[in-house]
Amino acid sequence: MCRLCDISRGHLPYPAFGPSAGGGMGATASPSPVARGVPEACGREGQRTLIKNGIILSMDESVGDFAKGDVLTEGSRIVEIAETISADDAIVIDARGKIVMPGFIDTHHHQFETALRGQLANAILINDGLPANAQNYYETVLQSFSLVYRPEDVYINELFGALSQLDAGVTTVMDVSQIHHSPAHSDAVISALKDSGRRSVFGYFEGWGDDAQYPGDAARLRERYFSSNDQLLTMIMGGEIYLPFHEQSWKTGRDLDLPVALHVVGTFGMQPTFDELGANGAFGPDNIFIHMTGMSEDGWKYARDAGAHISLSVPIEMQMRHGTPPIQKAIDNKMSLSLSTDVECTMTADFFTQMRAMVTMQRMFANEKALAGEEYPALLTAREAIRAATMGGAEGLKLESRTGSLTPGKDADIILLDAEALNVAPLNNVPGTVVTLMERSNVDSVLVAGKVRKWKGELVGADIAHLRDELEKAATTFSKRPASPDRCSATEAVGEKDDDMMPAQAFWSRAGNEDIRQEERALAKLVATLASTHHPFYLKATTAPPEQQMPEAPTWKRKIEAYRETLAKAEPDILVMVGSDHFHQIFLDNCPQFLIGKAERYDATFYNEEREFGIPKYVLEGDENMSRFMHQSLMSQNFDFAFSNELKIDHSIICPIITVRPQNDLPVVPIYTNIFAPPLHTPKRFYEVGRAIRKAIDDFPSDKRVAAIGTGHLSLELGGPRQFMETGPDPVFDKQAIEWLKAGDIDAILENVTHESMATSGNATHGFLNFILMLGVAGPEGADYVDNLDLFHTMEAYFTWYPKEAAA
Repeated sequence: MCRLCDISRGHLPYPAFGPSAGGGMGATASPSPVARGVPEACGREGQRTLIKNGIILSMDESVGDFAKGDVLTEGSRIVEIAETISADDAIVIDARGKIVMPGFIDTHHHQFETALRGQLANAILINDGLPANAQNYYETVLQSFSLVYRPEDVYINELFGALSQLDAGVTTVMDVSQIHHSPAHSDAVISALKDSGRRSVFGYFEGWGDDAQYPGDAARLRERYFSSNDQLLTMIMGGEIYLPFHEQSWKTGRDLDLPVALHVVGTFGMQPTFDELGANGAFGPDNIFIHMTGMSEDGWKYARDAGAHISLSVPIEMQMRHGTPPIQKAIDNKMSLSLSTDVECTMTADFFTQMRAMVTMQRMFANEKALAGEEYPALLTAREAIRAATMGGAEGLKLESRTGSLTPGKDADIILLDAEALNVAPLNNVPGTVVTLMERSNVDSVLVAGKVRKWKGELVGADIAHLRDELEKAATTFSKRPASPDRCSATEAVGEKDDDMMPAQAFWSRAGNEDIRQEERALAKLVATLASTHHPFYLKATTAPPEQQMPEAPTWKRKIEAYRETLAKAEPDILVMVGSDHFHQIFLDNCPQFLIGKAERYDATFYNEEREFGIPKYVLEGDENMSRFMHQSLMSQNFDFAFSNELKIDHSIICPIITVRPQNDLPVVPIYTNIFAPPLHTPKRFYEVGRAIRKAIDDFPSDKRVAAIGTGHLSLELGGPRQFMETGPDPVFDKQAIEWLKAGDIDAILENVTHESMATSGNATHGFLNFILMLGVAGPEGADYVDNLDLFHTMEAYFTWYPKEAAA
């Protein structure tokens, strides 16, 4: 059974929070495991919510803190904070025994590495030549594992990592996704961030391989996804100074009015470049400097004077040999400071660990000075650590007007921490308890922009077991995938290494060279587009003994054989097959509008098709690579296709195999459309889907020849009074439709064909939508081959288009 149709399990596998979290790469989420009691209306426009009797830690001096107080929200915003608030029309959340505070803000997290958790628990940043450090972050992750990530791998890693942090009270993240191997990878990152339901800053950093479009794709991403600032998603430009084209990245970011973030690590020999940029006045308040280890006094002065922000990942910096975390440097220079988690392949991404590490390390160095009788700096307090974890992060990400504190007018990014739990009771010091005693199990509830994302200890709406299975599948396949040809290896990216270049510069020396990429990349070629009806009785009608055949059978067979030659002439390697499931496995209770198969092979046929139509069983080989690529391409073009790894094929696809490729010797990419279960998409949308499929075919990185074959109907009546007329139920429509398709006249089709007009022509005439889709794949162009046959209750029609470039 198709997994999309198996009601015993959650949908496969996204989004995490259903339609309210935005579209995504899959069908609607499974029912919430904690649905009972969840105030689901919270966060809706106009809906007021009163968080009552909480211990308020606002992180806003003008608001103050309350040993017992209330927070009132309306829609996504905080409207009032006071000791007591009356709001009879509000949903009430009882916060007795809970610390109510702003959600944590992570200013640097590589979420695409979630499946590699713990992989480098004992590793350092780069290889120092010792056998013990042969496994290191730079070579193991950046030069090995990350090279083989597919867009779907990126998506599940990003989503699972985001949900994990949301569970831990981190309501905002800057995702430093150094995984932009192609625009499809970038779109997958953004889709996952959106589907997670939390506030996210998309950090557009570099990628690997010939399809990488960084930094040039920034303008497209900015326009497409981040044109509005009034949304949960915002964007930051990555500007790594160890890349040879960093000047271009910085310029691109500033031209697009984006902050520019970068890793600043002495281990990589960045100090001279950093100092030079600072001396030349390149720094600004739009810069986020991550780590800032090993930098000179001049570098710190340039950064301070420019008003730049510092993001520290204290546990990682200590563990992986980035250099000593410059906590005191940032404090002494009075710089805006935040905390970040960096990489889960080495250390946890919860924020209680980050705050504790910051406090204990700063105090260790200060206490050491004190014990030596030296002058020592002020000891860092728990409240200061919380500020770095909240308002400091908001300042760094330029979100201080939206989040970071409980302030009327700001978005309601709020967490409720259990202050009565076994590990913290009795509550004696609120900031101290948060920093020194709590951990992620104390995160009781989480709101993002007023919406409840975690409730009484459980994430709302997320099928974690299923998502975990998908993450584990991705993790287990990394080591099995070669780095080429789809993803170049480190040496393939640069050829022979230049000894005068540091490793990172050598690795990236070709990145951004669009001319080289375009010259070397092989793309698939669409060689034919076929559209036909799919009469299930063809095989039985033309193979029966002559005395049992219908009078039209010889003509029908002759026409089919002539039509078959139009495909043979194109010499395809792959078939993209468009059909519609006839309620064999997709039912009214779970019916995606568009679905793509992504399996290694597909079984056919269904029992009733064998019994009634004489269609034998088939096994069709799939092309998983093209299915995956096409799925991501369609998603990137804003077409929300569902997918199935266990699809079974029915006669809408088997019929054209029988008629135009009876040897069944080519792999297929099956696509199902909904032409049966209202509400249906418009004819225009079907045409647009066809155009998107064409683009996916044209962009597929392969030298394969692709034919697209789609089946539908002209006028057709099933079970109605016109089913067995001598002609189709509407000969006038049939004649006009054939002329439209023959001429490629999409304007006339969209002007004249509506759901109502199709219903008037026959109750199953909506199959014509698939003809419209195939015209989208074809061009639209006038057909090169047209034929038809009037059978006893339907008009059969056959069209073939050869792309001009293919014909040439």
